[in-house]
Amino acid sequence: MTGKTDWGRLYENIALLELRRKAQGLQEICYWKNRQGFEIDFVVLEGTSIVEAIQVVYDLHDEDTEKREIRALLTCKKDLQPPVTYVLTRDVSETKTYDGVDFLFLTPIVKRQ
Repeated sequence: MTGKTDWGRLYENIALLELRRKAQGLQEICYWKNRQGFEIDFVVLEGTSIVEAIQVVYDLHDEDTEKREIRALLTCKKDLQPPVTYVLTRDVSETKTYDGVDFLFLTPIVKRQ
């Protein structure tokens, strides 16, 4: 432990807790990683159907981070074909299109003024 707050890990934990609360045992929450090493934080299943894929990224302002996360989401979208893909981030709320695929960027925590 370095004494520094790992905001990315904290955001992932908050997202997982909310997904579990929302699922109420009716959905399964999984982690996904393919053979090329691309990973998605959460894939939500209802039975055998994939409902959504969610990537949690605390800070998306670094160009390399954005490329890595979007590349993973595009690969997931191609391989698993989830109907909805989200990116949870601290300060971006908009829909962005990459390679013809729409991703909904959400800010999960309300900022206090």
